Amino acid sequence: MLVLHYAGLVKLGAHSRRTLQPFAVYTSTFAAGVYSNIKALELTSVGAVIAARSCLPLAVAALEWAFMGRQLPSARSSAALAGVLLAAYVFVRTDTTLGVEGSAGAAWLLFWWALLAFQMTYGKHLTLAVEMTESERVFYNNALSLPPTAALCFAMGENRDLSRCVLVLLLSFTALTVKPRSIKLSPVGMRWLLLSCVIGVGISYTGWRLKDLVSATTFTLVGVLNKMATIALTALAFPGTASTQGSVALGACILFGLAYKDAPLRSSNPVLANAVPQLDLTTGKFGIRATEVELKE
Repeated sequence: MLVLHYAGLVKLGAHSRRTLQPFAVYTSTFAAGVYSNIKALELTSVGAVIAARSCLPLAVAALEWAFMGRQLPSARSSAALAGVLLAAYVFVRTDTTLGVEGSAGAAWLLFWWALLAFQMTYGKHLTLAVEMTESERVFYNNALSLPPTAALCFAMGENRDLSRCVLVLLLSFTALTVKPRSIKLSPVGMRWLLLSCVIGVGISYTGWRLKDLVSATTFTLVGVLNKMATIALTALAFPGTASTQGSVALGACILFGLAYKDAPLRSSNPVLANAVPQLDLTTGKFGIRATEVELKE
């Protein structure tokens, strides 16, 4: 994003501490979610994680109703979300397992699930409460994620390879011709590394843009359907990895998801529609505050 900024393709404005603090909360919960997701996968199973993720749109819909001034989903949309959950459960029972190793596994799974529900809802709140362009959101989101990511690196014991990784990244983005003998860098590897960075920025940009256009529930549902579509494409590319019943369940899950329609806001007044419970990070007080922003729904 800095390269695009200095090239004049995007504009990154300066922001105050008050506007950046909510992003720090968002990135911190994201890092905590990554760590808890890893622990959940270690102590449970992929099937348990898929099942928990499939429940998430229902939880986010309830959070939007309670805190974001949005109505509950209609009967059709509620049936669609229930259908996604049911189809995902059939797939998990058919082609995977729901194994959970004791209370520790269940605790990590629940903690990850709760963090993800908060992150999905809070991310939508940021698009309404903090005035920024998509480019600025992408930049500050990634820049402020460095401290919690570094903490996560040390927590997982990966700091032993940190200096080597940093040196590789520096060599990737500079014109240095002298390469340390301890690091073997190939042109093909460099191209893939740079391509992954470009794709990562694209994913971040499109993600924030989508958050801006749809509700938190729809954004969460898109994430679930993306996982299911990935599994379905894998099954098509590698026949035999999914049973017939599991494949039908995957297709049904995607079709149910496509039937979902955003629930409208409870008020057409922009001030009242955004009157949601918020935590004031500067005072530590929690209460109702109406943000006078133009609705983009």
